[in-house]
Amino acid sequence: MKGNAIFPGKQEICCTELSFFTDFAGIGNDPLYKRYDSVYSVVRSTVPEKYLSFLAQPYYSEDEDKIHWYVEKWHETPRPIDKLQGEEQDHYEAIKNDTIDAYKEALRHSSGDANIILTQILKYIKDEYIYCYDEKVVLTVWGMSVDTRLHETKGSVVYVSPEDKKRFTVTFDVGVNGDLYNRLDAKLSREDGKIIAKEDLPKVNAHTGYEFKEWQPSPFGYVVHSDVTFKAIYIKVENPVDDNVDRAESQQIPTAVSPVLPKNDRKFVFLPGDYGTLDGNTEFVKEDGYTLQASDFPQVRPNKGYEFNKWSFESRPNESRYTATYTRLPWYKRFWLWITELDWRGCLKWLLLLVLLFILLFLLLRACNSCTHHAEENGVVPIDSIKDRNGKIVDDNGHSHNIIGDDGKLPEGTVVAPITDEDGNMPPIGKSPDGENIVANRLNIYFENDNANLNQFAQDFKKAYPQDEYTIIGCDRNVKMVQIQVPTDQRDRVRDEMVSKLPRQKFFVVDEAIFQLNGYINNNGTDAGWHLRAVNVTGGWKYTKGSANVTVAVVDDGIDYSHPMFTGRIVSPYNVFTQSNTLSRGEGHGTHVAGLAVGSTQFYSQGASGMAPNCKLMPVQVFDNNYSTFSSVTSGIMYAVHKGADVINVSIGPNLEGLNSLSEGQQALLAQTRFKNEERVWKKIIAVANKKNSIIVFAAGNNDILTKILPECRTNQTINVSAVNRSLAATQFTNYGSGSNISAPGEDIYSSFPVKSFRFCDGTSMAAPIVSGTIALMKSLKKNITVTQALGVLQASGRSIQGNVPPMLQVDKALVFVRSGRFPNPIREKGLGDQPVIGDGDYESGGTGNGSDENMSNGANPRAPDRNTNYDEVRKLIRIYKEKIRELEKQLPNGK
Repeated sequence: MKGNAIFPGKQEICCTELSFFTDFAGIGNDPLYKRYDSVYSVVRSTVPEKYLSFLAQPYYSEDEDKIHWYVEKWHETPRPIDKLQGEEQDHYEAIKNDTIDAYKEALRHSSGDANIILTQILKYIKDEYIYCYDEKVVLTVWGMSVDTRLHETKGSVVYVSPEDKKRFTVTFDVGVNGDLYNRLDAKLSREDGKIIAKEDLPKVNAHTGYEFKEWQPSPFGYVVHSDVTFKAIYIKVENPVDDNVDRAESQQIPTAVSPVLPKNDRKFVFLPGDYGTLDGNTEFVKEDGYTLQASDFPQVRPNKGYEFNKWSFESRPNESRYTATYTRLPWYKRFWLWITELDWRGCLKWLLLLVLLFILLFLLLRACNSCTHHAEENGVVPIDSIKDRNGKIVDDNGHSHNIIGDDGKLPEGTVVAPITDEDGNMPPIGKSPDGENIVANRLNIYFENDNANLNQFAQDFKKAYPQDEYTIIGCDRNVKMVQIQVPTDQRDRVRDEMVSKLPRQKFFVVDEAIFQLNGYINNNGTDAGWHLRAVNVTGGWKYTKGSANVTVAVVDDGIDYSHPMFTGRIVSPYNVFTQSNTLSRGEGHGTHVAGLAVGSTQFYSQGASGMAPNCKLMPVQVFDNNYSTFSSVTSGIMYAVHKGADVINVSIGPNLEGLNSLSEGQQALLAQTRFKNEERVWKKIIAVANKKNSIIVFAAGNNDILTKILPECRTNQTINVSAVNRSLAATQFTNYGSGSNISAPGEDIYSSFPVKSFRFCDGTSMAAPIVSGTIALMKSLKKNITVTQALGVLQASGRSIQGNVPPMLQVDKALVFVRSGRFPNPIREKGLGDQPVIGDGDYESGGTGNGSDENMSNGANPRAPDRNTNYDEVRKLIRIYKEKIRELEKQLPNGK
């Protein structure tokens, strides 16, 4: 912080930890604290001047992740209103009520954006955040709500991080007459002053003959100020029934009563199990607490064809029972044992050796054939094909299954659940409340804290849902996510109750949406290569055809790794389901897209070429036999980001068919209210990509709707591409308007296709990689170009298009801007995520701006056109005015 120089005439009154807040009022996709200029503009125009100082001015420090609150300099020391007493409290209470009434009155007479902003201002008002001084009241921490269950306040609104407070150990001693259902619950760590809650108490499993009574001392309402131990108290039960013994099994137990052991002794019993015998002492008694030594265990003699695996432990009252377990030997070991026991006299020996030789040769040949089939080609290993339960040949991407280990932990890496279950069945498909197709028995859990403990969540989840049908089938540590599988008819209930059943976890839930390809095969395409001429790619190649140090990731359905368009240029191929470089060819979509971005110029004369033919290709497969999901796509993008992809092309998205029947106003409302949790995930992923300077390019979609309905396209930090036809007009299918920020050819597009062939395709899927390849060329000239700079260049150098879509890119002109070091301001989209405007001039030179934004209203660039503009209406007005000008010219002397 730089003291009061941040806001001249003001001084800091307090600060808050941003991570402690769970809900934010906002404008569009931005919380209010990031839009103070817009907020104050509305307040100044609607509220009487005497109340304008009510809202403290926030300053967000990204390095600290804190908000510092500034108010006008004071003479009288500010104090929280809830700390005042007597007449002074009554006096400032009246000022507070008058102030709030003034804001409510302004709200009643407002409409549009002003109404929304005033409503959000009044959403969270607490006395502990209101300071009083100099005959006025000031509200700090407005537009947000803190989670007081996890964080307590100190003083007023300066929140104390848990790491700053002393912590103590709370121990639950279960004694010798019972066990904890979860041994990890035996110790808790709690802050000084915390109260032990009911959910903190572990569940006790009393041994046979005992019943758990209570903890001593009583933990209910106990305030932690030091290390403390609570001991379990039991009562003895007459004629107990051992619920752990099966009724049929109990009938086989001898009726003889074992002698009662002394209270402090424990019996150790060793059983041979089903496939072996024991040599040595199988029973003995030791003092309770005795630790077994290796010499205490009897020797295990497995039956023929088996080998000893491990001892299985079972705890009983005053008894520890160990049972030997076995594994069956592999067939070749069993065969060798059989050989060694044969009578080797006569010809039998040579006959068997001959048979064995033939078997070994057969296996060797089969292995060699397998190696030939799986030989790596252009960096990719072809994926296996198998028959599913219906006899259909499918790609072997594996099956979803429980990934919680025997130790209760999740795998260290990323596990993306394939589409089919362990039995090879397709999952049930349903509809979300937002109309998406979803996997109806899966839910994605995303964590708010980047340091969230996924293993702790797994343990808490299984404690809350111990049944086998509730399990974890996926996890991604890059985005802090786990995927759970639940019974289909319980999905909605689980979704609604999870937050309350797992109070120690902070997370939100996202449906496992099924994504679709945004491109289609066109069997009637003509004029191959028109898109190359339309964007003037050959003019751009005068400056560069791309650098081998620039990589474009294509997150899609697979790749034709044998296609000559990609020879020698595939790097880091990845299949999110197998976590390896075993990829399928897919349906051809990924091959077509990749060819448009970075395909070679070898087939330019035939109408097929990539924009950046010298750049590298990173194919990332996120489709399992024609199915892609929200989790697979997000994990695929994160893989590309962390693998260093410079540009990431995503030509897939959710299916939102039917929404084009709604008016644009209704669609805009949907964009403001739906898919909010998905939007949170996308913003997190996009922030990581921007931090690593990976530019993500999204296909805008083919549903003929506003692009910003798609949650991934609600930020100014990605490139979102609409499609243009050969008439240089918006295609009939393309998504349009707000959310789209550049256009490219997307109809009758000719490119590579499996196997080693070419086809025409339509869709924004085709438009997006044309832009991705162009950005790769730009990065070949300026490696560190940012998404903001790239977008500004594409828009400023683009060509005007008919229809409500942005300009169409022009490769040659874009590269001229980059070579000259001129980076125009991008068109700022209304209602989308925060994007700083660069300078006050038309251009940013060399990547920095030094202009002033004093003339900008609410932070917007006055030179940038309104992204909600109806371009057809503008063109119509231009034609009308041109006609009027011609009429006036006729009235002048001599037609002048």
